[in-house]
Amino acid sequence: MLTFFTTAKPFVGRNGVIQRNALKSWMLVHPDAEVILFGDDEGSAEVAKKLGIRHESHTQKKSVFSEGKRAAAAKN
Repeated sequence: MLTFFTTAKPFVGRNGVIQRNALKSWMLVHPDAEVILFGDDEGSAEVAKKLGIRHESHTQKKSVFSEGKRAAAAKN
């Protein structure tokens, strides 16, 4: 299992396009790849739902690496 996890800036304007493209590209790496989006920035929940990826809204950005490891391990 391969898991990508990230935080994001608000999904607006050019940054929104760039971030959506990155999330989509990670989904294409492998059919079983998991993508987890952390944070509650503007548009995060909507983008995660639209792309069918996992969204963890209640995470402090400074602890995202620890949360990512926990979330990835919980899937297995």
